[in-house]
Amino acid sequence: MLTFAESALPDEQFNEKTLCMAQLLAERFPERHSRIGLWGENSLDYLTALVAVMRAGHVAVPLQTRLTARELADIVRGANLQGILAAPSFPPTHHAALGVPIHPLSELGRGAPLRRPDEPAEDDVAVLMCSSGSAGRLKMIPLTLRSLLDHARAVCEHLQVTRHDAWLVCLPFYHIGGLAIAFRCLVSGASLVIAQSAEPDEINCILDQGEASIVSAVPTVLERMMQQRESAPYPKSLRAIIVGGGPVRMELLTRCPQACATYGLTEAGSMVTCARPGCGDHERKTCGLPIPGTEIRILNEAEEEVKRGEAGEIVVRGAGMAQTYWGDPEAAARTFRSGWIHTGDVGRIDESGFLSVEARRADLIVSGGENVYPAEIEAALREHPRVTDAVVLPLDDPRWGQSPAALIVLSPGPPLQKSHIYSFLAGRLARYKFPRKIVIAEKIPRLGNGKPDLKEVRRLLTEGEDAPE
Repeated sequence: MLTFAESALPDEQFNEKTLCMAQLLAERFPERHSRIGLWGENSLDYLTALVAVMRAGHVAVPLQTRLTARELADIVRGANLQGILAAPSFPPTHHAALGVPIHPLSELGRGAPLRRPDEPAEDDVAVLMCSSGSAGRLKMIPLTLRSLLDHARAVCEHLQVTRHDAWLVCLPFYHIGGLAIAFRCLVSGASLVIAQSAEPDEINCILDQGEASIVSAVPTVLERMMQQRESAPYPKSLRAIIVGGGPVRMELLTRCPQACATYGLTEAGSMVTCARPGCGDHERKTCGLPIPGTEIRILNEAEEEVKRGEAGEIVVRGAGMAQTYWGDPEAAARTFRSGWIHTGDVGRIDESGFLSVEARRADLIVSGGENVYPAEIEAALREHPRVTDAVVLPLDDPRWGQSPAALIVLSPGPPLQKSHIYSFLAGRLARYKFPRKIVIAEKIPRLGNGKPDLKEVRRLLTEGEDAPE
């Protein structure tokens, strides 16, 4: 059963609706394996269209709704999109900038289908998940239908998800953390409850009504959920809050006994490890055990496996994981090696086999569950005619967990206000990537090798005054 707001769609109707839509899509896009973008907030129509794209033998490319036309255009070119299925809220200004047909989701149910599409093979690429890589470049991760289903089965076995569960999804479907939940419900028979938003009051209301037994959330959202309800406990119907997408404070795990920390990444199909619902205190203080069929190693700089308890790079392998990047063999060669995914994250495995994550990718900012890469922001700042140099680092943020801050150097001229920089970035970056603090310096402090002295940069960002509004 799928539910959204006041609407509900039984499994039989969902199957029939996706098949009909797949027939129409096969006619509109006759070339198999066409890449079709999907743009919109979480909804029954969005999920129906996404499954229909796959059933038509095509590749679904979920598009983040917060990206600018320029950022979306990079995805259109990189994935060679044949068209986009868009919700009514799709900005009219984006149409000309993207250069591909935009089909309203509402029109897909019109007309009579002419032929039944060929069902996709399990080893066909089913979705391309898009994000910015560590160098600020577009990164596209192809996941096959088999990998999505295998990963979903492993997660359901790990968390003991059954048809008696109802999983509330408030993470967007354009992130793997949200999309993967739909497949977990598909393989387990659990109900999928789609929240209208990720606002804490709505999530708490759904949970208090006993409509969900599992929910996934990023740490910053769970923080706000707990702040809103103060000391009121969650109902017994809620057995797990899966918390991932950034570091989880121990105090939060202590306050919320249903919270289970997880570690994952898009390349792995989402979840790699997770503390199991109802586990002991020791496991709850970690990211838990690997899901079934998944292996983890911790390597030193010589890529040798370290002893239990020692820190090093986390590398993973298992069923349900991606094997490469789309159209980027150089990046793929760095990340996918000898059957293992080299995450770049630092962690350790204790004697019980539980994973603790020491640090995510050194260049990654996790702001409100969104991945933000400094190199992308630095490149956009340097396009400004007055900005001669820039370094971006994360600063702690009480609401978002982390937020980007920029140390910039200006060429001679009149004072430059923060609002002017924001106006310049408006067409280049999504707003959540804007540096929340901008400090102007005479020069970027550097080490002897010419690289920025990040310790000194952080001090200047922490102690320096924000640019005037």
